[in-house]
Amino acid sequence: MYETKANGVTQTNAYGNVAQSGFITQDSVSGTGKKKNKKIIIFVVLAVLLVIIIASAFKPAKNYENSNSLVVNTTWIAGDGSEVVFTDERIDWYQNPDDHSDNYYSGEYEVYRGEEAIEYITEELSEYGVTKSELKSLFNRSDLYDESTFVVFDIRYDKFVVSGEQRDIERPVVPWFGFVLEDDTYLDVANMNTSTYYKFTKQ
Repeated sequence: MYETKANGVTQTNAYGNVAQSGFITQDSVSGTGKKKNKKIIIFVVLAVLLVIIIASAFKPAKNYENSNSLVVNTTWIAGDGSEVVFTDERIDWYQNPDDHSDNYYSGEYEVYRGEEAIEYITEELSEYGVTKSELKSLFNRSDLYDESTFVVFDIRYDKFVVSGEQRDIERPVVPWFGFVLEDDTYLDVANMNTSTYYKFTKQ
């Protein structure tokens, strides 16, 4: 049952609901369509972003070829008289070469050399801000300090002993970068966290 008034002011349908009179114009149809289209576009954009984020999260890590053989099973003496001992996978840095029971750091390490070192420091250690162009410029200024002698150490300390007590390590990840010289018997490197230079001579 419908109830109407002149000029189409009020309409009551068979369900007893009052509806606004007048025709559904093309403008109102277009407005509704535009809203739906906007929702679809937003949904598609969000879906694409989600796919990109997921793909980035599962991007396989690059495998770098290390040069651990450069130092494995070797001992090096620093300029201050301390001693660094490399085994297959670990590094131990002793304050006193004659006492390996106290005052030392210990952890794991990886060494990269040449092109692998360049890739590693600019990609895996990118937060330190070293760029390939800066390195290339450095290599071009010297015949001694070139790409073939460039090295990067990725050291991850897990033990620090002082005066017989094990202490917490504030910054366990300690990258070094620099050069290996004199037929691989001399290391001239810098701590990338503190900018401290170390000079090690192979024993």
